[in-house]
Amino acid sequence: MSAELLTDHPAGSDTTLVLKLSNPGARNALHPDMYAAGIEAFNTAERDPSVRAIVLPGADNFFCSGGNLNRLMENRAKDPSVQTQSIDLLAEWISALCASTKPIIAAVEGAAAGAGFSLALAGDLIVADDDAKLL
Repeated sequence: MSAELLTDHPAGSDTTLVLKLSNPGARNALHPDMYAAGIEAFNTAERDPSVRAIVLPGADNFFCSGGNLNRLMENRAKDPSVQTQSIDLLAEWISALCASTKPIIAAVEGAAAGAGFSLALAGDLIVADDDAKLL
């Protein structure tokens, strides 16, 4: 299974958009596919007047471990422009969160580490479980 950003409108709430970080087996580590999907989802939500709030949780009771260290090690062997492109895309996603006119709620269970913590901080409100760790 690959890293993805799952989009959902929970039953009974047509006004809430849920964007769930999902990377099974890697504690929802981030991936450029998630960045691109996140940017697109936020742009779409901004244009949709029926979306009144966005909730950003992680799958499987874990928010986000940040960058996938194995992928980042592989990136070190690539051309610096490829590395820069990935970092710029993450920055664009975080900027989209910060610029959103819709309230964003980071629902943190488990840990929000590294870039995952940056995502949580970019929202308007962090709702943290008792076991949450912000690293």
